Amino acid sequence: MAQQIIIVKNLNLYDVEIEDLGFIIPLSSERTLTDEISQDEILTSNDLYSLVESSTLIINDGISDLSVVDALEFLTIETLKIGEGEVIVQDSPAIQVRKRSAFVGSSTWQSISFDTTDVIDNNVFSHISDSSIEILEDGLYGITYTFQFRNYQQSTDSFFKIVDTISSTDILGSHGGIIDGYYVGNSVTNHFVANLTEGMILNLMYMVQSSANFSPPVILNIVKLQGVKGIQGVQGGQGVQGIQGETGADSTVPGPQGPQGDPGVSLDVHNESNTFSNINDLVFSSDFTVTNPTSDSINIVLDPGVANETKLIQVISNTSINMNTVNGKPLQWNITDIVDTPNYTVINNYENIRVEQDGLYEITYSVNSDQSHGNRKTVEVWVELNGDYVQISSSYAYMRNSTDNALTNNNTFLLQMENQDNVIVKGKRWGSSGDCYSIENECHLIIKKIR
Repeated sequence: MAQQIIIVKNLNLYDVEIEDLGFIIPLSSERTLTDEISQDEILTSNDLYSLVESSTLIINDGISDLSVVDALEFLTIETLKIGEGEVIVQDSPAIQVRKRSAFVGSSTWQSISFDTTDVIDNNVFSHISDSSIEILEDGLYGITYTFQFRNYQQSTDSFFKIVDTISSTDILGSHGGIIDGYYVGNSVTNHFVANLTEGMILNLMYMVQSSANFSPPVILNIVKLQGVKGIQGVQGGQGVQGIQGETGADSTVPGPQGPQGDPGVSLDVHNESNTFSNINDLVFSSDFTVTNPTSDSINIVLDPGVANETKLIQVISNTSINMNTVNGKPLQWNITDIVDTPNYTVINNYENIRVEQDGLYEITYSVNSDQSHGNRKTVEVWVELNGDYVQISSSYAYMRNSTDNALTNNNTFLLQMENQDNVIVKGKRWGSSGDCYSIENECHLIIKKIR
Protein backbone atom coordinates (compact mmCIF):
# COMPACT_ATOMS: atom_id res chain seq x y z
CA MET A 1 0.00 0.00 0.00
CA ALA A 2 1.23 3.49 -0.76
CA GLN A 3 2.11 5.19 2.48
CA GLN A 4 2.49 8.93 2.94
CA ILE A 5 5.53 9.88 5.02
CA ILE A 6 5.62 13.03 7.16
CA ILE A 7 8.94 13.81 8.83
CA VAL A 8 9.41 16.82 11.10
CA LYS A 9 12.91 18.31 11.43
CA ASN A 10 14.15 20.64 14.17
CA LEU A 11 17.38 22.38 13.08
CA ASN A 12 17.35 24.74 16.04
CA LEU A 13 19.72 24.61 19.01
CA TYR A 14 16.78 24.08 21.37
CA ASP A 15 13.93 21.58 21.81
CA VAL A 16 10.58 22.38 20.13
CA GLU A 17 7.26 21.16 21.52
CA ILE A 18 4.19 20.48 19.35
CA GLU A 19 1.74 20.96 22.19
CA ASP A 20 -1.51 19.66 20.69
CA LEU A 21 0.25 16.48 19.53
CA GLY A 22 2.14 15.98 22.81
CA PHE A 23 5.49 15.66 21.01
CA ILE A 24 8.87 17.23 21.72
CA ILE A 25 11.35 17.38 18.84
CA PRO A 26 14.84 17.53 20.40
CA LEU A 27 17.34 20.04 19.11
CA SER A 28 19.07 19.17 15.82
CA SER A 29 16.94 16.06 15.30
CA GLU A 30 14.00 14.76 13.31
CA ARG A 31 10.97 12.59 13.97
CA THR A 32 8.81 10.56 11.55
CA LEU A 33 5.33 11.44 12.78
CA THR A 34 3.52 8.96 10.52
CA ASP A 35 5.28 6.11 12.32
CA GLU A 36 3.70 7.18 15.59
CA ILE A 37 0.29 8.80 15.03
CA SER A 38 -2.42 8.92 12.36
CA GLN A 39 -2.35 11.35 9.46
CA ASP A 40 -5.68 12.81 10.62
CA GLU A 41 -4.02 13.86 13.89
CA ILE A 42 -1.07 15.38 12.03
CA LEU A 43 -3.16 17.29 9.49
CA THR A 44 -5.47 18.74 12.14
CA SER A 45 -2.65 20.00 14.37
CA ASN A 46 -2.84 23.78 14.62
CA ASP A 47 0.42 23.93 16.59
CA LEU A 48 2.35 22.01 13.94
CA TYR A 49 0.96 24.29 11.21
CA SER A 50 2.01 27.40 13.17
CA LEU A 51 5.52 26.07 13.85
CA VAL A 52 6.01 25.29 10.16
CA GLU A 53 4.57 28.65 9.13
CA SER A 54 7.08 30.43 11.38
CA SER A 55 9.96 28.30 9.97
CA THR A 56 10.60 26.81 13.44
CA LEU A 57 10.12 23.28 12.08
CA ILE A 58 10.75 21.82 8.62
CA ILE A 59 8.56 19.24 6.87
CA ASN A 60 10.08 16.45 4.81
CA ASP A 61 7.83 14.22 2.67
CA GLY A 62 10.22 11.28 2.68
CA ILE A 63 11.99 12.54 -0.44
CA SER A 64 13.09 16.09 0.25
CA ASP A 65 12.66 19.04 2.60
CA LEU A 66 9.71 21.24 1.62
CA SER A 67 9.62 25.02 1.43
CA VAL A 68 7.33 26.78 3.89
CA VAL A 69 4.72 27.39 1.17
CA ASP A 70 4.80 23.78 -0.05
CA ALA A 71 4.81 22.43 3.51
CA LEU A 72 1.72 24.45 4.47
CA GLU A 73 -0.07 23.26 1.36
CA PHE A 74 1.06 19.71 2.15
CA LEU A 75 -0.44 20.00 5.64
CA THR A 76 -3.85 21.06 4.27
CA ILE A 77 -4.27 17.93 2.15
CA GLU A 78 -6.31 15.12 3.66
CA THR A 79 -5.01 11.65 2.76
CA LEU A 80 -7.35 8.66 2.97
CA LYS A 81 -6.05 5.09 2.57
CA ILE A 82 -8.40 2.30 1.54
CA GLY A 83 -7.36 -1.23 0.56
CA GLU A 84 -4.57 -1.10 -2.02
CA GLY A 85 -5.29 2.48 -3.12
CA GLU A 86 -4.51 5.89 -1.71
CA VAL A 87 -6.73 8.86 -2.42
CA ILE A 88 -5.82 12.50 -1.83
CA VAL A 89 -8.64 15.00 -1.40
CA GLN A 90 -7.81 18.69 -1.52
CA ASP A 91 -10.13 21.59 -0.78
CA SER A 92 -11.10 24.02 -3.54
CA PRO A 93 -9.01 27.22 -3.57
CA ALA A 94 -10.92 30.25 -2.28
CA ILE A 95 -10.70 33.88 -1.27
CA GLN A 96 -13.05 35.79 1.03
CA VAL A 97 -12.68 39.51 1.70
CA ARG A 98 -14.79 41.92 3.76
CA LYS A 99 -15.35 45.61 4.34
CA ARG A 100 -16.03 46.04 8.06
CA SER A 101 -16.66 49.80 8.15
CA ALA A 102 -19.80 51.71 7.16
CA PHE A 103 -19.67 54.01 4.14
CA VAL A 104 -21.90 56.42 2.19
CA GLY A 105 -23.15 55.51 -1.27
CA SER A 106 -22.11 57.32 -4.43
CA SER A 107 -24.12 58.36 -7.50
CA THR A 108 -21.26 57.17 -9.74
CA TRP A 109 -19.73 53.73 -9.98
CA GLN A 110 -17.19 53.12 -7.19
CA SER A 111 -15.05 50.12 -6.20
CA ILE A 112 -15.38 48.59 -2.76
CA SER A 113 -12.21 48.95 -0.70
CA PHE A 114 -11.91 45.82 1.46
CA ASP A 115 -10.15 46.00 4.82
CA THR A 116 -10.14 42.31 5.86
CA THR A 117 -9.00 39.12 4.13
CA ASP A 118 -10.56 36.09 5.83
CA VAL A 119 -9.32 33.37 3.46
CA ILE A 120 -6.94 33.38 0.50
CA ASP A 121 -5.20 30.72 -1.54
CA ASN A 122 -2.17 32.58 -2.84
CA ASN A 123 -1.59 30.10 -5.65
CA VAL A 124 -4.89 31.01 -7.29
CA PHE A 125 -5.68 34.55 -6.04
CA SER A 126 -3.69 37.70 -5.38
CA HIS A 127 -5.22 40.53 -3.33
CA ILE A 128 -3.11 43.10 -5.17
CA SER A 129 -4.84 46.15 -3.63
CA ASP A 130 -7.67 46.96 -1.23
CA SER A 131 -10.10 46.94 -4.16
CA SER A 132 -8.62 44.45 -6.64
CA ILE A 133 -8.31 40.67 -6.78
CA GLU A 134 -6.14 39.11 -9.48
CA ILE A 135 -6.98 35.65 -10.85
CA LEU A 136 -3.88 33.46 -11.22
CA GLU A 137 -5.42 30.36 -12.84
CA ASP A 138 -7.91 29.79 -15.64
CA GLY A 139 -11.04 27.96 -14.53
CA LEU A 140 -14.67 27.96 -13.52
CA TYR A 141 -15.40 29.94 -10.34
CA GLY A 142 -18.35 30.39 -8.01
CA ILE A 143 -18.76 34.03 -6.91
CA THR A 144 -20.96 35.44 -4.14
CA TYR A 145 -21.29 38.98 -2.76
CA THR A 146 -23.52 40.47 -0.05
CA PHE A 147 -24.31 44.12 0.77
CA GLN A 148 -26.17 45.50 3.81
CA PHE A 149 -27.47 49.06 3.77
CA ARG A 150 -29.88 51.64 5.22
CA ASN A 151 -31.24 54.54 3.18
CA TYR A 152 -32.20 58.07 4.16
CA GLN A 153 -34.48 58.68 1.21
CA GLN A 154 -37.93 57.20 0.75
CA SER A 155 -36.65 54.93 -1.97
CA THR A 156 -33.25 54.37 -3.50
CA ASP A 157 -31.97 52.20 -6.31
CA SER A 158 -28.65 50.56 -5.57
CA PHE A 159 -26.71 48.76 -8.28
CA PHE A 160 -23.86 46.27 -8.00
CA LYS A 161 -21.55 44.49 -10.43
CA ILE A 162 -18.11 42.91 -10.78
CA VAL A 163 -15.79 44.32 -13.43
CA ASP A 164 -12.62 42.97 -15.00
CA THR A 165 -10.53 46.13 -14.95
CA ILE A 166 -8.07 44.78 -17.53
CA SER A 167 -10.71 44.53 -20.27
CA SER A 168 -13.14 47.06 -18.68
CA THR A 169 -15.98 44.56 -19.08
CA ASP A 170 -18.68 43.46 -16.65
CA ILE A 171 -18.62 39.81 -15.56
CA LEU A 172 -21.76 38.17 -16.95
CA GLY A 173 -24.19 37.30 -14.16
CA SER A 174 -22.68 39.77 -11.68
CA HIS A 175 -25.31 42.52 -11.94
CA GLY A 176 -27.56 43.00 -8.90
CA GLY A 177 -29.87 45.78 -7.81
CA ILE A 178 -32.37 46.40 -5.03
CA ILE A 179 -34.73 49.13 -3.96
CA ASP A 180 -35.07 50.08 -0.32
CA GLY A 181 -38.50 50.87 1.11
CA TYR A 182 -39.41 53.82 3.28
CA TYR A 183 -36.47 54.56 5.64
CA VAL A 184 -35.70 50.90 6.23
CA GLY A 185 -32.67 48.66 5.95
CA ASN A 186 -32.23 45.97 3.36
CA SER A 187 -29.66 43.65 1.86
CA VAL A 188 -28.78 42.06 -1.46
CA THR A 189 -26.92 38.84 -2.20
CA ASN A 190 -25.87 37.61 -5.62
CA HIS A 191 -24.40 34.19 -6.42
CA PHE A 192 -23.27 33.14 -9.90
CA VAL A 193 -20.56 31.22 -11.73
CA ALA A 194 -18.11 32.53 -14.30
CA ASN A 195 -15.25 31.32 -16.46
CA LEU A 196 -12.28 33.44 -15.38
CA THR A 197 -8.85 33.58 -16.99
CA GLU A 198 -5.37 34.14 -15.63
CA GLY A 199 -4.53 37.83 -15.36
CA MET A 200 -8.07 39.10 -14.83
CA ILE A 201 -8.30 41.77 -12.12
CA LEU A 202 -11.72 41.93 -10.49
CA ASN A 203 -13.34 44.87 -8.67
CA LEU A 204 -16.70 44.74 -6.87
CA MET A 205 -18.51 48.00 -7.66
CA TYR A 206 -21.63 49.85 -6.47
CA MET A 207 -23.74 52.89 -7.35
CA VAL A 208 -26.87 54.46 -5.78
CA GLN A 209 -29.35 57.00 -7.15
CA SER A 210 -30.04 58.70 -3.81
CA SER A 211 -28.37 58.97 -0.42
CA ALA A 212 -27.66 55.64 1.25
CA ASN A 213 -25.50 54.48 4.13
CA PHE A 214 -24.04 51.02 3.69
CA SER A 215 -23.68 48.99 6.87
CA PRO A 216 -20.92 46.45 7.54
CA PRO A 217 -20.09 43.94 6.42
CA VAL A 218 -19.79 43.83 2.64
CA ILE A 219 -18.60 40.31 1.80
CA LEU A 220 -17.12 38.90 -1.41
CA ASN A 221 -16.03 35.29 -1.80
CA ILE A 222 -14.71 33.49 -4.87
CA VAL A 223 -14.21 29.71 -5.01
CA LYS A 224 -12.55 27.78 -7.81
CA LEU A 225 -14.75 24.85 -8.79
CA GLN A 226 -12.46 21.87 -9.37
CA GLY A 227 -13.41 18.76 -11.25
CA VAL A 228 -11.69 15.40 -11.09
CA LYS A 229 -8.12 15.10 -12.22
CA GLY A 230 -7.54 12.11 -14.49
CA ILE A 231 -4.79 9.60 -13.63
CA GLN A 232 -2.17 7.79 -15.68
CA GLY A 233 -2.94 4.19 -16.48
CA VAL A 234 -0.90 1.21 -15.31
CA GLN A 235 2.47 0.80 -17.04
CA GLY A 236 2.63 -2.27 -19.26
CA GLY A 237 4.92 -5.11 -18.19
CA GLN A 238 8.26 -5.89 -19.82
CA GLY A 239 8.12 -8.13 -22.89
CA VAL A 240 9.19 -11.77 -22.57
CA GLN A 241 12.91 -12.33 -23.07
CA GLY A 242 13.81 -14.02 -26.37
CA ILE A 243 14.87 -17.69 -26.26
CA GLN A 244 18.60 -18.34 -26.40
CA GLY A 245 19.67 -19.75 -29.80
CA GLU A 246 21.58 -22.96 -30.29
CA THR A 247 25.35 -22.92 -29.84
CA GLY A 248 27.24 -23.58 -33.07
CA ALA A 249 30.80 -24.69 -33.51
CA ASP A 250 32.22 -21.19 -33.79
CA SER A 251 29.36 -18.79 -32.85
CA THR A 252 26.32 -18.22 -30.69
CA VAL A 253 23.05 -17.32 -32.45
CA PRO A 254 20.79 -15.23 -30.16
CA GLY A 255 17.05 -15.80 -29.98
CA PRO A 256 14.61 -13.08 -31.11
CA GLN A 257 13.76 -10.11 -28.82
CA GLY A 258 10.61 -10.62 -26.76
CA PRO A 259 7.65 -8.33 -27.58
CA GLN A 260 7.17 -5.07 -25.65
CA GLY A 261 4.54 -5.19 -22.92
CA ASP A 262 1.33 -3.26 -23.53
CA PRO A 263 1.60 0.39 -22.46
CA GLY A 264 -0.52 1.67 -19.62
CA VAL A 265 -3.96 2.97 -20.48
CA SER A 266 -4.92 6.54 -19.55
CA LEU A 267 -8.10 6.16 -17.54
CA ASP A 268 -10.87 8.74 -17.78
CA VAL A 269 -12.20 9.31 -14.27
CA HIS A 270 -14.66 11.90 -15.54
CA ASN A 271 -16.94 8.96 -16.30
CA GLU A 272 -19.37 7.78 -13.66
CA SER A 273 -17.22 4.78 -12.72
CA ASN A 274 -14.01 2.98 -13.60
CA THR A 275 -12.25 -0.06 -12.22
CA PHE A 276 -8.58 0.47 -11.37
CA SER A 277 -6.22 -2.45 -10.75
CA ASN A 278 -2.71 -2.39 -9.27
CA ILE A 279 -2.70 1.37 -8.75
CA ASN A 280 -1.11 2.88 -5.67
CA ASP A 281 -2.07 6.56 -5.93
CA LEU A 282 -5.28 8.23 -7.07
CA VAL A 283 -5.48 12.03 -6.99
CA PHE A 284 -8.81 13.83 -7.19
CA SER A 285 -10.89 16.36 -5.27
CA SER A 286 -14.25 14.74 -4.62
CA ASP A 287 -16.11 12.11 -2.65
CA PHE A 288 -15.96 8.46 -3.67
CA THR A 289 -17.16 5.00 -2.68
CA VAL A 290 -15.21 1.75 -2.67
CA THR A 291 -16.85 -1.54 -3.68
CA ASN A 292 -15.69 -5.15 -3.85
CA PRO A 293 -12.16 -4.69 -2.43
CA THR A 294 -9.80 -7.62 -2.98
CA SER A 295 -6.21 -8.25 -2.06
CA ASP A 296 -4.80 -6.64 -5.18
CA SER A 297 -7.43 -4.22 -6.48
CA ILE A 298 -10.38 -2.03 -5.48
CA ASN A 299 -13.28 -0.51 -7.37
CA ILE A 300 -13.65 3.24 -6.86
CA VAL A 301 -16.95 4.72 -8.03
CA LEU A 302 -17.19 8.48 -8.53
CA ASP A 303 -20.57 10.17 -8.64
CA PRO A 304 -20.21 12.67 -11.52
CA GLY A 305 -22.40 15.18 -9.76
CA VAL A 306 -19.90 15.31 -6.91
CA ALA A 307 -16.71 14.44 -8.69
CA ASN A 308 -17.06 17.02 -11.42
CA GLU A 309 -18.13 20.31 -9.89
CA THR A 310 -18.67 21.82 -13.33
CA LYS A 311 -21.82 19.71 -13.77
CA LEU A 312 -24.05 22.76 -13.86
CA ILE A 313 -25.86 25.16 -16.13
CA GLN A 314 -25.96 28.94 -15.91
CA VAL A 315 -28.36 30.78 -18.19
CA ILE A 316 -29.02 34.49 -18.71
CA SER A 317 -32.19 36.26 -19.84
CA ASN A 318 -31.65 38.94 -22.47
CA THR A 319 -35.39 39.41 -23.03
CA SER A 320 -37.52 41.85 -21.02
CA ILE A 321 -40.58 39.98 -19.70
CA ASN A 322 -43.64 41.84 -18.34
CA MET A 323 -44.56 40.11 -15.07
CA ASN A 324 -47.80 42.14 -14.67
CA THR A 325 -49.99 39.03 -14.75
CA VAL A 326 -52.23 37.16 -12.34
CA ASN A 327 -50.70 33.71 -12.77
CA GLY A 328 -47.10 34.75 -13.34
CA LYS A 329 -44.97 34.99 -16.46
CA PRO A 330 -42.04 32.66 -17.22
CA LEU A 331 -38.56 34.09 -17.64
CA GLN A 332 -36.84 33.28 -20.93
CA TRP A 333 -33.25 32.04 -20.70
CA ASN A 334 -31.96 33.03 -24.14
CA ILE A 335 -28.23 32.96 -23.32
CA THR A 336 -26.65 29.69 -22.23
CA ASP A 337 -23.52 30.96 -20.52
CA ILE A 338 -22.14 27.71 -19.03
CA VAL A 339 -23.60 24.23 -19.52
CA ASP A 340 -22.70 20.58 -19.10
CA THR A 341 -24.57 19.65 -22.27
CA PRO A 342 -25.39 15.96 -21.61
CA ASN A 343 -27.03 16.83 -18.31
CA TYR A 344 -29.20 19.86 -19.13
CA THR A 345 -31.35 21.00 -22.05
CA VAL A 346 -33.02 24.39 -22.61
CA ILE A 347 -36.45 23.83 -24.18
CA ASN A 348 -39.92 25.33 -24.75
CA ASN A 349 -39.06 28.80 -26.08
CA TYR A 350 -36.13 29.09 -23.65
CA GLU A 351 -38.51 28.87 -20.66
CA ASN A 352 -37.73 25.38 -19.33
CA ILE A 353 -34.49 23.79 -18.17
CA ARG A 354 -34.71 20.01 -18.37
CA VAL A 355 -32.40 17.88 -16.21
CA GLU A 356 -31.18 14.61 -17.67
CA GLN A 357 -30.19 12.77 -14.46
CA ASP A 358 -31.76 11.85 -11.14
CA GLY A 359 -30.15 13.63 -8.22
CA LEU A 360 -30.07 16.40 -5.64
CA TYR A 361 -29.68 19.85 -7.22
CA GLU A 362 -28.88 23.34 -5.97
CA ILE A 363 -30.97 26.04 -7.67
CA THR A 364 -30.07 29.73 -7.53
CA TYR A 365 -31.87 32.55 -9.33
CA SER A 366 -31.47 36.31 -9.41
CA VAL A 367 -34.17 38.37 -11.16
CA ASN A 368 -33.83 42.15 -11.51
CA SER A 369 -36.94 44.07 -12.58
CA ASP A 370 -37.95 47.61 -13.62
CA GLN A 371 -40.88 49.11 -11.69
CA SER A 372 -41.15 52.52 -13.39
CA HIS A 373 -44.80 52.02 -14.39
CA GLY A 374 -46.47 52.43 -11.01
CA ASN A 375 -45.95 52.86 -7.25
CA ARG A 376 -46.20 50.47 -4.31
CA LYS A 377 -45.79 47.10 -5.96
CA THR A 378 -44.44 43.80 -4.66
CA VAL A 379 -42.88 41.34 -7.09
CA GLU A 380 -42.90 37.61 -6.33
CA VAL A 381 -40.58 35.19 -8.13
CA TRP A 382 -40.78 31.42 -7.72
CA VAL A 383 -39.81 28.08 -9.30
CA GLU A 384 -42.13 25.45 -10.71
CA LEU A 385 -41.13 21.80 -11.16
CA ASN A 386 -43.07 20.12 -13.99
CA GLY A 387 -45.72 22.83 -13.61
CA ASP A 388 -46.07 22.48 -9.82
CA TYR A 389 -45.16 25.32 -7.43
CA VAL A 390 -42.07 24.63 -5.28
CA GLN A 391 -42.94 26.11 -1.89
CA ILE A 392 -39.42 26.92 -0.69
CA SER A 393 -38.58 28.74 -3.92
CA SER A 394 -40.47 32.06 -3.52
CA SER A 395 -38.88 35.46 -2.96
CA TYR A 396 -40.53 38.88 -2.57
CA ALA A 397 -39.31 42.44 -3.18
CA TYR A 398 -41.19 45.73 -2.59
CA MET A 399 -40.98 49.00 -4.54
CA ARG A 400 -42.51 52.15 -3.04
CA ASN A 401 -41.92 54.87 -5.64
CA SER A 402 -41.62 54.43 -9.40
CA THR A 403 -38.92 57.12 -9.67
CA ASP A 404 -36.36 54.73 -8.18
CA ASN A 405 -37.46 51.64 -9.96
CA ALA A 406 -35.21 48.58 -9.60
CA LEU A 407 -35.95 45.44 -7.60
CA THR A 408 -33.97 42.24 -7.04
CA ASN A 409 -35.50 38.86 -6.22
CA ASN A 410 -33.12 36.01 -5.40
CA ASN A 411 -33.13 32.64 -3.67
CA THR A 412 -30.99 29.51 -3.31
CA PHE A 413 -32.35 26.12 -2.27
CA LEU A 414 -31.94 22.36 -2.80
CA LEU A 415 -34.38 20.26 -4.77
CA GLN A 416 -34.50 16.51 -5.46
CA MET A 417 -35.20 15.96 -9.15
CA GLU A 418 -35.51 13.08 -11.58
CA ASN A 419 -34.41 12.54 -15.16
CA GLN A 420 -36.53 14.65 -17.57
CA ASP A 421 -37.85 16.99 -14.84
CA ASN A 422 -38.44 20.55 -16.04
CA VAL A 423 -37.58 23.71 -14.10
CA ILE A 424 -39.29 27.01 -14.86
CA VAL A 425 -38.90 30.41 -13.14
CA LYS A 426 -41.93 32.72 -12.99
CA GLY A 427 -42.61 36.23 -11.71
CA LYS A 428 -45.77 38.23 -10.97
CA ARG A 429 -46.90 41.58 -9.56
CA TRP A 430 -48.82 42.05 -6.31
CA GLY A 431 -50.35 45.31 -5.08
CA SER A 432 -50.91 48.40 -7.22
CA SER A 433 -51.39 47.98 -10.94
CA GLY A 434 -48.73 48.73 -13.51
CA ASP A 435 -46.26 46.93 -15.72
CA CYS A 436 -43.11 45.44 -14.24
CA TYR A 437 -40.45 44.23 -16.65
CA SER A 438 -37.48 41.98 -16.04
CA ILE A 439 -34.24 43.76 -16.96
CA GLU A 440 -32.36 42.43 -19.96
CA ASN A 441 -29.04 40.69 -19.23
CA GLU A 442 -29.52 41.15 -15.46
CA CYS A 443 -31.41 37.95 -14.63
CA HIS A 444 -29.71 34.58 -14.29
CA LEU A 445 -30.44 31.01 -13.19
CA ILE A 446 -27.96 28.39 -11.97
CA ILE A 447 -28.76 24.68 -11.56
CA LYS A 448 -25.97 22.55 -10.11
CA LYS A 449 -26.00 18.81 -9.41
CA ILE A 450 -24.87 18.16 -5.84
CA ARG A 451 -25.05 14.38 -5.82
